[in-house]
Amino acid sequence: MLRASRVPDLDGLGGIRGGCGGESLPIIEGWQGGFHVLVGGRSRGLEEPLVADFGVRDRASGESLTYLDLEQKVHPDHGGDWDEFSGLVARFRHDDPSLYTGGRVVVWARVTDDAGETQSDEVEATLR
Repeated sequence: MLRASRVPDLDGLGGIRGGCGGESLPIIEGWQGGFHVLVGGRSRGLEEPLVADFGVRDRASGESLTYLDLEQKVHPDHGGDWDEFSGLVARFRHDDPSLYTGGRVVVWARVTDDAGETQSDEVEATLR
């Protein structure tokens, strides 16, 4: 399951938090400038370390709104039925949040382990 704030009920990896099912997803101003959304997720059955690829794209055009090739090594917290990770910063390409506010987007992520096993998910959200 992938997330960007609150955990929804989704298939695939599990779902993206926040901004799911028509909810809105907050745009966050970074401490050193720039604007982003936070992405996290949960996987099941993958071996550490995991590499996460993630981003945000415009729902209508498919254009990437975040920097391309966002990738980060993640070490999930093991507990319960899922292995959870969080804190992935999907930074927008432009530093003007008005370009994104109110936009309908797809937040996506894919995690891969050393054996090449991959899990992925995406969800639609409205940016606020």
